Amino acid sequence: MSTRATTSTTIRVSKTVRDEIGALAAAEHITLDEMLRRLARAERQRRMGNELSAHEPADSERTIIAVGLDTADRHAGR
Repeated sequence: MSTRATTSTTIRVSKTVRDEIGALAAAEHITLDEMLRRLARAERQRRMGNELSAHEPADSERTIIAVGLDTADRHAGR
């Protein structure tokens, strides 16, 4: 559930883009404001994922990752 923006502004987009974002928002029963916020967050996450996937972890990081995966695996069966 989102809260209504206290201030607003106008952004210029094509009618096609407006309608596409509007359809996404309507399907989720949220405002255009909330949908745009979610789309921006998803883009930030995509970029972080790309950066992380290009990073080769050091040996110490590999150990931490392995321990985390093992812990998650042990708790997944609960």
